[in-house]
Amino acid sequence: MQGKAIKRTPPPATGQPQKKHSVLENHLAKFIPVRDSRNRRLRGLYQRNGRYYAQLWVDRGYGKKSARRFPLFTSDNLPPRTLREAKEALEIKRHERREDTLPLIGHKPIFGSTVYWRPLRQQHWFSLSRLSFEIAVMCSRKQSM
Repeated sequence: MQGKAIKRTPPPATGQPQKKHSVLENHLAKFIPVRDSRNRRLRGLYQRNGRYYAQLWVDRGYGKKSARRFPLFTSDNLPPRTLREAKEALEIKRHERREDTLPLIGHKPIFGSTVYWRPLRQQHWFSLSRLSFEIAVMCSRKQSM
């Protein structure tokens, strides 16, 4: 009885070295958890497009908490390049959270607060100087009433 031999053929030679795919190459726009040398996740530290970010739970201002990601910077106000620098910057961000000095949450302005409205029959678009004049006139009218 003869055993069947499995023949393995080497990959075709293209003359170019094999390209190694890394995790960061396939997921450039995603936040990827950072891992240490023993492949353990570092809590609250993420990487995206070669940049380090800290994810912290912060108060949204109305009693709710949510996770926010902050870009990390070194003491020289440059993005950290090594894992050690990123860990130090993460501790600085955590300290800012404890001291309540994190940047405030950005809100988009309400459309009505950025555009000056008049009734449709009188609606005009003004330059900024004309708009400030119109607002000053309206305020003076309210005060005189």
